[in-house]
Amino acid sequence: MTRQLAWVLLLAAAALPALAQQRGNDIEMLTKHAGTWAVDCSKPGTRLGVDFTLEDWDHYGRMKNELMPGFDMALSGLIADLDQRGQLDDTLVMVLSEHGRTPRINSARGGGRDHWSQAYTCLFAGGGVARGRVVGRTDRHGATVTERPVSPKDILATAYHLLGIDPHTLLTDRTGRPIPLVQDAHVVQEMLG
Repeated sequence: MTRQLAWVLLLAAAALPALAQQRGNDIEMLTKHAGTWAVDCSKPGTRLGVDFTLEDWDHYGRMKNELMPGFDMALSGLIADLDQRGQLDDTLVMVLSEHGRTPRINSARGGGRDHWSQAYTCLFAGGGVARGRVVGRTDRHGATVTERPVSPKDILATAYHLLGIDPHTLLTDRTGRPIPLVQDAHVVQEMLG
């Protein structure tokens, strides 16, 4: 069992009673798609003190037809639900990866896409993020950034800022050396609402 899966199971178990009550004890519906269930658990979890939901999506052949349709419905449902309940402004929703994917599908069985650090997409909602805003642009293939590059450090600095944490905070390691929370990063002002 991976650390991420362990966290998902622990957090989901903590939220399941409230979730089941809200959803009429439809456990079959809750467990049908693990990704949808993990996202759904985060809704009441925000009210139960459950702060993070992690999910493993490294399943190249299953993305388009199996994982993404459920994820799309779950994510849009989560954002709409938080907005309807008046909780979206207090909840930062982030969808991101540690890297992008190549613009072209490779010839491997299942047609995967390799790691690609040149360009990738992040989605932010709520928590002080401006609605409907797009920051940056790539070429028509999604291969190269052509306008307003944003680094992973900038994304992290922006997330910390939105959570009320100064991204320029200095931490101290065990030997007393100062370590920046995020080094050489800037808050992406265009993302802020």
